[in-house]
Amino acid sequence: MTEVLGIGVSKGIATGNAYVLSKQELESSEYTVEDVEAELARFHEAVESSDRQLQALAKQFGEKSSEDAKDVLEIQQMYLQDDEFRGAIDSYIQSKKVNAETAVKAITEKNRQEFECVEEEYFKQRIADIQDLSARLLRNLMGVAEADLSDFPKSSILVSNDLTPSDTLAMNFTNVVGICLASRLRTSHTAIIARNMGIPAVFGIDVGMVRPKMPMIIDGENGKVILDPEDSVREKYKKRIQLEHIQKQENSKRSSLPAKTKDGKIISVLANIGNVKDAEVALAAGADGVGLFRTEFLYLQKNAPPDEEEQYQVYRSVANLFNGKPVTIRTLDIGGDKQTEAIKLPREDNPFLGLRAIRLCLKQRDIFRVQLRALLRAAENRDIRVMVPMVGTIAEIDMVYNAVQEAKESLKKDELPFAKDIKIGMMIEVPSAAILAEKFAERVSFFSIGTNDLSQYVMASDRTNENVAGMADPFDPAVLRLIQWTLKAGRKSGLNVAMCGEMAGDRMAVPLLLGMGLSEFSMSPASIAEIKEHIRFQSVDDCVKVADRCLAEGSIKEVKRILA
Repeated sequence: MTEVLGIGVSKGIATGNAYVLSKQELESSEYTVEDVEAELARFHEAVESSDRQLQALAKQFGEKSSEDAKDVLEIQQMYLQDDEFRGAIDSYIQSKKVNAETAVKAITEKNRQEFECVEEEYFKQRIADIQDLSARLLRNLMGVAEADLSDFPKSSILVSNDLTPSDTLAMNFTNVVGICLASRLRTSHTAIIARNMGIPAVFGIDVGMVRPKMPMIIDGENGKVILDPEDSVREKYKKRIQLEHIQKQENSKRSSLPAKTKDGKIISVLANIGNVKDAEVALAAGADGVGLFRTEFLYLQKNAPPDEEEQYQVYRSVANLFNGKPVTIRTLDIGGDKQTEAIKLPREDNPFLGLRAIRLCLKQRDIFRVQLRALLRAAENRDIRVMVPMVGTIAEIDMVYNAVQEAKESLKKDELPFAKDIKIGMMIEVPSAAILAEKFAERVSFFSIGTNDLSQYVMASDRTNENVAGMADPFDPAVLRLIQWTLKAGRKSGLNVAMCGEMAGDRMAVPLLLGMGLSEFSMSPASIAEIKEHIRFQSVDDCVKVADRCLAEGSIKEVKRILA
């Protein structure tokens, strides 16, 4: 028996047998072609086949209710349709008079080398997208079928170095009980899907130690993997799994009830969603409303921005589903790691610090106006609130209010009904917004703390960079102090302060956040029942003492020791 410590990225315990995923190498030889036009036609046919496959995967992924990994597929579709990428392959075939496979490999390698030379991590990550796309083109050119990921043996623990977006989306997870990867990136598409689907996962493991069909235990809570476990260890974990299953069933029965602490305080537990299907799932999970509706999916699936009527119908449908419960809709958050063909963005050396979210909306007013008009119309007689991402300055929020007023005037002129008094709030995810929270509180109706971005900006560490992602931790005392500062500013001004970052769905954070004064948590629908139940076991007075102890610490290790 061997115990290995890694990084727990999705909670839960799984026992099963290793399914080691190995991929067929795509070997092809270079040769000269006589009929260049025929070779170009063969390449274009492979492009069309690849595009159809990506579209099918995107549709399939939309049904799996997770936007982040789907975004990566959208980026691959963009590359596939990009004149510069495809044109370079066309030109290579024409000038060198070689087969399409050779041209695809040559241009892929050229792009890899170019991106390797760029210091910005965002562009380094695009290497994986291009290589994944290249492999798809090569398979279609060579007539090689994709690995069959639709049928795994029962109780499989999937073991691999890493999984591409295409791998993840093609998989049938029915018989997959756990995931074990060599990758250390908690924010990867595989990690996100594992959390959304409730599949225990541990990353950062030397997968070379794992043999096919080897008995394994995964402890996602503690980041532990046990290889060839002894019978006594299996029995111990089997009992834990049974207890967890019973607890989940009990939590689910009570998920629609209010989350009331032992001393009687009602806490709102809402959902983060990305589309109407997500809303249905969240409602069934017991959500008290929507704390974050990501509107990006409307744009990421398009070659052009969605029109006003389409947006209006979606926002209206979600609000109608929740039937009077609050629905907080975030305005467009494109840029950074979210790119789309629908909106042309300049290439930037550091897109996470560039033209993204509200900065982009204020730059491209026509797109912003269409969304605001749709939101105002949908909010008539419905509890829809508008939330603005990435606000960093007072001037930006003032410009937002001006844009809202202009949208109202245009709707009035068009004689269309709309909400005359709609709540406008902002996300606290930029350090300047937290520092100036008291000033912002004089202008907006509510705050929502986005701990994912706030952590990476406070700690100056890209959460998508495997080398430093661990530093972007919301439990770091520096981040906690800004969260505390924001909550104090909200209380002082009588503003509601919510949290919609990953921290809100972390059971360990519940007593800390309650003690700091948070009364509205928003999270993945899969976490709602568990977090509600955990809140019910808390006393606010006791939580205040826990929070005071944590905030007095200067070490993240000590904070987590207190909360463990």
